[in-house]
Amino acid sequence: MDADGRKRTKDESNSSPVRKLSKMSDDHSEQNSMTNETMEKESSDGPPATPEEYDTEPFLELPEDSNVPKKIGFIGMGMMGQIILKHLLNSGYDVSIWNPNAENGFKLVDAGAQICPSPSEVIRNSDIVFSCVPGPDVVKSFVYLDEGVLQGLKTCEYGSKGYVELTFMDTTTSREIAEAINFYGGKYLKANIYGSERLAEERSLLILCSGNLELFEDCENCFTTFSEFVCYSSRNTFPPNILMDNLNGELREAVLRI
Repeated sequence: MDADGRKRTKDESNSSPVRKLSKMSDDHSEQNSMTNETMEKESSDGPPATPEEYDTEPFLELPEDSNVPKKIGFIGMGMMGQIILKHLLNSGYDVSIWNPNAENGFKLVDAGAQICPSPSEVIRNSDIVFSCVPGPDVVKSFVYLDEGVLQGLKTCEYGSKGYVELTFMDTTTSREIAEAINFYGGKYLKANIYGSERLAEERSLLILCSGNLELFEDCENCFTTFSEFVCYSSRNTFPPNILMDNLNGELREAVLRI
């Protein structure tokens, strides 16, 4: 456990594919300067086929040495997404949002968010866009939508935008979306979240990440606003002993259900 009380994973060897969220020790520091790879290579044949108001919380000051872009986008609906968004706003991030529910959107404006008329506009206005919605079908609906995520990426500089998918989904769907994001010049990170709404309120969610390593590192401070335990694997696999040794009882149950 580090000085701020957060639990961290521990690599078992220099060759371990698993990365902890916090900066690596000296033995691993060289990895931070390596050229990063995306989860899937871009397809040369083209993209895949289209198939309440918030309580006021103490303001959390961002670390002075943070290299994470402060222009964050958020595409979300449902309680989990709203809780995560609240933490980002209360941590001082400039957040542009898209929410199909106009009433919820106005509540989010009162909390400090900036509403965008479409997912594509969120992409254009942000450096990193988080998505947290009820399921993969909803994700597909706004990724491939006219004025959706891909449409936004088409108008942006290649490689300048990051897309982080917090929605839990199957590997096949995630790979399909990753290939589409990559094809249009975006960086993709799969970041499945585990835990209850209560754990989200307490900033104690578990996040298991795979995909673009550079984007993972750029998201470090964002993740710490709503998660206690974040782990990255280049192989999309997570050794059980690394996970189970660092989780409390409720998060252990979440892992066992994976």
